[in-house]
Amino acid sequence: MKTHAKQSIELDHLNLTPEAKTEVSNLIQALQNELKLLEAKNQALMLELAHLRRIRYGVKSEALSQPQLSMFEEDWETDVAAIEAEIEQLLLPVPQKPSVHALGANLCRITCHASNTAMNRNPANADSAAAI
Repeated sequence: MKTHAKQSIELDHLNLTPEAKTEVSNLIQALQNELKLLEAKNQALMLELAHLRRIRYGVKSEALSQPQLSMFEEDWETDVAAIEAEIEQLLLPVPQKPSVHALGANLCRITCHASNTAMNRNPANADSAAAI
């Protein structure tokens, strides 16, 4: 779309009478207004067409028929069974908590206690050793 200033500049290059220039300028303005109206109407029609396409090709048209649905359910059940079988194979046995058994009669038990002697060597740790 051209501005009014550009129109008058372009019209000045033409050898037209002042009445003809005015008439041409009015005609250009009328055509530009008509173009705006047609563009608005075109935009409205495009939006309506998009709406009608959504209605026609929307969720309803994507619904499965009963035979398709039963085939899908069969495939789905088969896939679920295969996945469950694979999961069972992959599952590792849960480690059991080790149980504490009494030592055999031929084995003796040695008990160890932490000595505070290492801590007592350093005077800074004497207080912490006493707290233990």
